[in-house]
Amino acid sequence: MFYRFIRVTFICMMILLGASTGFAQSEKEGFALEKEADQILKKSQSNSDLGTALKKFQEALNIFEKAGSDKGKGYALNNIGLVHFRLGQYSKSLEFYEKALSIKKKIGDTKGEGYSIHGIGSVYSSLAEYPKALEYYEKALQIRKKTGDVRGEGDTLGAMGGAYSSLAEYPKALEHYERALEIRKKLGDVRGEGSALGAMGGVYNALGQYPKALEYNEKSLEIRKRIGDVRGEGDTLGAMGRVYSSLAEYPKALEHYERYLEIKKKLGDVRGEGTALQNIGSVYSSLAQYNKALEYQEKSLEISKKTGDVRGQGYNYQSIGSVYSSLAEYPKALEYYEKALQIRKKTGDVRGEGDTLGAIGRVYGDMAQYPKALEYNEKSLEIKKKLGDLRGEGTALQNIGSVYNSLAQYNKALEYNEKSLEISKKTGNVRGQGYNYQSIGSVYSSLAEYPKALEYYDKALQIRKKTGDV
Repeated sequence: MFYRFIRVTFICMMILLGASTGFAQSEKEGFALEKEADQILKKSQSNSDLGTALKKFQEALNIFEKAGSDKGKGYALNNIGLVHFRLGQYSKSLEFYEKALSIKKKIGDTKGEGYSIHGIGSVYSSLAEYPKALEYYEKALQIRKKTGDVRGEGDTLGAMGGAYSSLAEYPKALEHYERALEIRKKLGDVRGEGSALGAMGGVYNALGQYPKALEYNEKSLEIRKRIGDVRGEGDTLGAMGRVYSSLAEYPKALEHYERYLEIKKKLGDVRGEGTALQNIGSVYSSLAQYNKALEYQEKSLEISKKTGDVRGQGYNYQSIGSVYSSLAEYPKALEYYEKALQIRKKTGDVRGEGDTLGAIGRVYGDMAQYPKALEYNEKSLEIKKKLGDLRGEGTALQNIGSVYNSLAQYNKALEYNEKSLEISKKTGNVRGQGYNYQSIGSVYSSLAEYPKALEYYDKALQIRKKTGDV
């Protein structure tokens, strides 16, 4: 009897050991798949690559579910959220990040919570819901500080800098980017240092401080070349192209955009190639070489369609509409803007929707259809206010002021242009102030108050000389 008991016990132990070994083996297979998918994700150049990574992460998730591994499920769900984010599928991304967060809370993985919360913040940032994004980033930052995740802290500070930049809160953006840069230097993260310097260059470009923008981008470029970060080098060249474009130094802008395009082609980064073509098209539009502008914009559109980049198609239609607007082919401009508007609504690109509504408003203004111009510009203003996009709000106010000027409602024109000027001053947008002074001068000129008009035109001239806006 005793020996029979020992035998039964031994068999039970072997069964349990087999189950435990099976669990460990399954979990190991799941993590191996995770690693493989992660490598594909890091090297991904197209939606097809992202799809391959997504499939492997989903396979890993199935394995973890069968094995009952909450830790594995948390990792897989987080990564699936990241892939959907990269695909621009923000609702799905949010769904998976939230599922991952729930599991991480359940198993007490505080550090993992930081990753998921940061991911949720990134989704809201991409949806242009910047206050909400900042709320999540702040939570992620606190967790990362608490858990000693210094690298993660740097990532979140950089992301917060991006959100503040989008809200035109440039001093706050710079503050966060500088803190991120400090962490990168402390960790010896040279690649991250190059990224932070490039981001700061973007803020100085937005502020119209072009020499500083070039200075930071050149530092970024030097680092990226030195460490062989070819992709980063391309991004910095693109950023420098934007600065030279803002300075109306179009030959230099083209030179940098073409080098950017060359790198994107070399890397097989089809989506990046489309962005470069769009930027080159914009320069040709500024040079009034509209046929060339259309040629490049249409090539970019073709790539967006080929890669399934729906949001990118919205940008392309917007750019093509802008070229037709410059050609005074207003019905065609409206046709393309309408296409852009539909896509932006469909993809939840609220910020882009506001931009397109403003562009349609400007076309109706050029067509002297002022009630329609006001209608669209006011819709744009409403969105910009809702998003907390101060810079966009300032632009919309200026556009409305221009319509009232055309309607000879000069008091209203002054009211809107002065509100716009106030925002430009508040956000430190020096170049914007130049445009505001020009617009206010135009109103006083229409009122035949020439000394006042000259006073404002002179202010505009001084700013334009100072910022290099020739």
